[in-house]
This record gives sequence, C-alpha cells and structure tokens, in this order.
Amino acid sequence: MRTGRTPHIGVKEVDVGQYDTKKEVDYLFGCCLLIKRELIQKVGLFDESYFCYWDETDYCFRARKAGYKVVCIPQARIWHKAPIKLKVWNKSRGGGKVSGLTDYFMARNNFKFVRRHGTKGQCFSFLLYFLGYHLWFMTAVFLLYHRDLRRLLGYYRGVRDGLFNRHSGARHYTGQ
Repeated sequence: MRTGRTPHIGVKEVDVGQYDTKKEVDYLFGCCLLIKRELIQKVGLFDESYFCYWDETDYCFRARKAGYKVVCIPQARIWHKAPIKLKVWNKSRGGGKVSGLTDYFMARNNFKFVRRHGTKGQCFSFLLYFLGYHLWFMTAVFLLYHRDLRRLLGYYRGVRDGLFNRHSGARHYTGQ
C-alpha cells in the first residue's frame, strides 16, 4: 500500500511447480473470479467508477475487509485474450496509434485505490514514492522506451485526475 504497487505472483518466472498449491492472496485478476452469492449480497458488486483497472483489486480488498478469504486455486484454468482487448482499447478514436486509455485508467485508479483503502500514513508514503520516483520513471519509459507522447499524456491525465480525485480526463477516451 505504501508504494501503490501490486506485484503479480509468478510474473517472469519459469513455472517449475512453485505455485501448485492453493494459497490465500491479497487480490486476484478479475478475468476469472468465482464469487459466492452471499459475498455479493454483503459487499455488493464491482465499483463501476473504476471503469477498468484496479476494480478487481478494490473488490478483493472489500471482500477481505468483510471477513472473506481471497484464494488462488492453481488448478483452475482460463484462456484470456487480453492482448486482443488491449489492442482494441488502445486504438485512438481516429484509429491508428495508441491512445493512452490504459495508461490513464491505471494511473487514475491507482490513486483512487490507495485513497480508499490506505491509512493516512500509507497515502502520504504513496504520494512520496509516486511523485519522487514512479512519475519520473514512467515518464522516462514513455519517452525513451516507447517513444510515445500520446501514452505519456494519457498517463499524465490519469495522474492529474487521481491526485485531485476527478474523472474529467476519462471523457477524452470514452467520449462521455
């Protein structure tokens, strides 16, 4: 919570069976969740104000706060076509290059999540980390690695809206 980062288990690791046992976790990806009806009745549905990104993390934190366990079952299998979805979502309204939509919502909702679930100390720590390191790192990634000003501008819109708890930048991508 202090950095607003949510590390994913097993990313960039060779699977040699190290994650073959059922394990309680902080959150799960939303592409495949099995949720009891009683949890939905108690906690409600996903928060639509996130629109995309961080919504499942928010839901898992609310479930844990309500006394439920969030468990990863490695025997479960799903084939998720995320790359295709991201290609479509990242197209600009005029077609062609990447729009910055993903970067906008990832940044904006990161602030929303920490603000909602973090303590004052954690929020302050997050701001220090984000403004002192992460913002500059991501700026370099967009400019030097991706060489994509549209994505950088989408990211900056998300940071602005996240900092000031606004949603105005979303209209640029959703047309609403």
